[in-house]
Amino acid sequence: MSRNINSMEAKELYDKGVKFIDVREKEEHDEICIPNTELIPLSEMQNRWQEIPDAGDVVIYCRSGARSGNLINQLIGFDYSNLLNLEGGIIEWYQNNLPVEKHK
Repeated sequence: MSRNINSMEAKELYDKGVKFIDVREKEEHDEICIPNTELIPLSEMQNRWQEIPDAGDVVIYCRSGARSGNLINQLIGFDYSNLLNLEGGIIEWYQNNLPVEKHK
């Protein structure tokens, strides 16, 4: 079961330099994203999941937290225990006036 954190908890980790990975599609990421995050779209995950570190906290996010939570639950089967799901996704992050980059 994925471990959920809210946007304020995630911001504390963000400020400490914890890695954030956006699993939305490129078009979504290009529109708005959390600064300095890595993009690994779910559509590419089958070939790229090994790029996700298996040590140290890693925050995974999507639009609402659903896709990222599902992915984390799948990766737990590959012995990942360090992944945190941004509950509410970038929507909650943005609503709490936390840093975002808008590109369009």
